[in-house]
Amino acid sequence: WWSTVDWVSRAVAGKLVQPLNHSYLPNLKNVWPTLQDPYYDPHSRYTVPYTVYTTGIGYRADKLKKPPADYANPYDIFWDSHQYAGKVAVLDDQREALAMALLRRHIYDVNTEDDNLINRAEEDLAQLTSIVNVKVNVNDYTDIPSGATFISQAWSGDMAGAPNYLPKGVKPSVLGYWRPDEHAATQNDMITVLRGAKHPVLAHAFMNFILDNENGLQNFTWNGYIP
Repeated sequence: WWSTVDWVSRAVAGKLVQPLNHSYLPNLKNVWPTLQDPYYDPHSRYTVPYTVYTTGIGYRADKLKKPPADYANPYDIFWDSHQYAGKVAVLDDQREALAMALLRRHIYDVNTEDDNLINRAEEDLAQLTSIVNVKVNVNDYTDIPSGATFISQAWSGDMAGAPNYLPKGVKPSVLGYWRPDEHAATQNDMITVLRGAKHPVLAHAFMNFILDNENGLQNFTWNGYIP
């Protein structure tokens, strides 16, 4: 089962997943040390990392007067794009859009529980409805290449794969992706085994296969997300 950081604890609490047997996972040693014992799953008891990615801004460079990097604050492009109304999107994810609004105001703790900061970020995002009639979806990898959107909050792996969805004859150079050199929103996906799995040993074998360096590289070449 594929998961993200915000769902792991719920899955464990709900007894939906089972502890892993590390004797079946020798390739876990290939993983970055910080993700061998991650904060969201100490000692990797329930999960192994799958892919790592950043969240930034994807765009059609040939459709914009000014790319994100030309702004003093690149995130302002979402609030300064009234001329592209209907062509602007944020990710349909309970964490990502909120994190982007926080980063725009230089709040780098995107996991903050400060009600004032969260409420202000929510208010900022709500402005995008009237300014650009913002879309909310996870179609960044297809909508940007097709021109359905010109500017979109985007995952790095989606933009790595986006050239595959360009119309015939359109060059990949029309696509752009920006994320900050520091304080970029960064996350990883992971794999775990459902408690009711009929073949848990086989599931472990698959996880160990994906954790092999060569297999991970082959997976990266089509998936676009860094293993």
